[in-house]
Amino acid sequence: MSLADTHMQTEYALERVIRRLEEAWCPPPVPEVDAYGYRPLPLPVLLAGIDALREQSIDPGAQFVDLGCGLGRTLLCMWAFGYSKLRGVEIMPQFAAIASGLVPVADIQIGDADTADVSDAQVIYSYRPFKDTGLAEVYTKNLIDRTKRGQLLWVPQVQPAGLCEHVGGYVYRRT
Repeated sequence: MSLADTHMQTEYALERVIRRLEEAWCPPPVPEVDAYGYRPLPLPVLLAGIDALREQSIDPGAQFVDLGCGLGRTLLCMWAFGYSKLRGVEIMPQFAAIASGLVPVADIQIGDADTADVSDAQVIYSYRPFKDTGLAEVYTKNLIDRTKRGQLLWVPQVQPAGLCEHVGGYVYRRT
């Protein structure tokens, strides 16, 4: 079986698992102040981001951090594609509990994405669907300020400006 066939089978299996997860559990309403409630990244966009990371030849043993991991969908996908050193940070304990059950190999921490330590991460994923683009830009700038040269940022909501080089998809390298 070719690598492309294996990749397609993995994508298909992931899509089925994620759809079942979403059908079986509908998250409780989340107060919407400056951000939307729980709103996961569409699966095709998520898989395109994983492809962009794979093109960067990221070592599957590299630390991957998902800031605001929600139910753990992104962590599940990363694990399915062979990544093993996974950490999720989620502010809502009920979401963190589900993510822990869904991806038991991941270290799920209850905490704030704005203050979580990302110094050991090679890849930092953060999807924050803010209603206000200005807040999204402030959040992304704060994230960039907390990173160091060489780290990869996977940020689908806002294109980081200035200190980052675009490497593909929504993936940027901190310069």
